[in-house]
Amino acid sequence: MKKAPADATEFSDGVTKSTGAAINALAQNSATAMVADAAPEAMTHALAFGSFLTAGFLVVGVVATLFIPSTRHADITAEDSRENDETETARSEHDSEDEPAATPRR
Repeated sequence: MKKAPADATEFSDGVTKSTGAAINALAQNSATAMVADAAPEAMTHALAFGSFLTAGFLVVGVVATLFIPSTRHADITAEDSRENDETETARSEHDSEDEPAATPRR
């Protein structure tokens, strides 16, 4: 089921507004006000760390794909090799039939 663009906008706005909701609740309580002061900076660092970690996983994934062996290329090469061997065998058999018999030396 596909959502309409208006639903997507509402969802996005809800996520954006709720991101700092916990920080506001912490700031209202005097016992947790100190945590509320550090929370925005911690959130910024967490987002930056998550972004760099994700970029690192992407780089590892791209590098890993470079080391995947090309089995299709090997299969095609082996098939071509078999076809070339069969062609050469057929040519040599055909050529030997066309050659006149050698006369023995006396």
